[in-house]
This record gives sequence, C-alpha cells and structure tokens, in this order.
Amino acid sequence: MQFAKHLLLACLVATPALAADKTPAKAADAAPKEKAVNTDHRMRLHGHTINYQATAGNLVIRNKKGKPDASVFYVAYTVKSKKPRPVTFLYNGGPGSSSIWLHMGSIGPVRVLTANGKPTMPPPYTVSSNPDSILDKTDLVFVDAIGTGFS
Repeated sequence: MQFAKHLLLACLVATPALAADKTPAKAADAAPKEKAVNTDHRMRLHGHTINYQATAGNLVIRNKKGKPDASVFYVAYTVKSKKPRPVTFLYNGGPGSSSIWLHMGSIGPVRVLTANGKPTMPPPYTVSSNPDSILDKTDLVFVDAIGTGFS
C-alpha cells in the first residue's frame, strides 16, 4: 500500500541523518531542525469515507537559554472538518521503542496485518486499512517519547 511507503518516507525525511563520522558534535550542531512532511489520504471507515492528512515531524524542545535539549518525533492523522474535533495523544515506547506498533498495530488508519495468536514475522509487512481505527471520532497524534523511536 502506498500509504505505508509515504509514511516511511515522511519518517526518514523528518528525521535528521546521522553524521558520517563518529566524532562527537556540539549540542547545537547535533540538534535537528524542526520539520514536518504532510501527505493526503482517504479511507472507508464504519461506512463513511474519511479524507485525512498524515503528518510526520519533530519538535525541538529548548531550555531557558534557547539551547536544544531534545527532539520529539510524532505522527499525526487529522481529518478536515468544519466542526471542532477532539484530539487523542498516544505515547508509546520503552527504551528504544517507537510508537509505530501503537498506531500501525492498533488504532491508526493503517495497520500491519498479523496472524492472531502467532508471532509476527520480520519485514516486509503487509499493510491494509484498519477497520478498528478511531480516526472517524478523533484526530490522532502518536508521540515517540524522548529517548524512544525517532525522538
């Protein structure tokens, strides 16, 4: 599915490249710039067509002196609507784990297909629209906590 390729590309574009050499960098040099990538999508959910935007990006958290302390990566799914919509923030991750399985294995608009009760095989994964998504009720923002995933 093209959506998964776009999401992966957005994640890669929004994430700073690693330095080719392994020499320590100054904190200001190592801090990524805030960046976001948007793509538009459509899905059928609970009998309705939902047009939504996927945004992958990062926010830089700065200290009182304006120096970067951390970068927080997120993926947001938002539906264009004339009425205000609630926003649900979802956090995941343990040391090194991103929110990818929370949104692509749970309630995001696209999911990785898995066999019930069986371990998931390694990539490449097959993805499809997620009939259990709650995007028809609320916008979704998946956050990689600092120190996890791309944050």
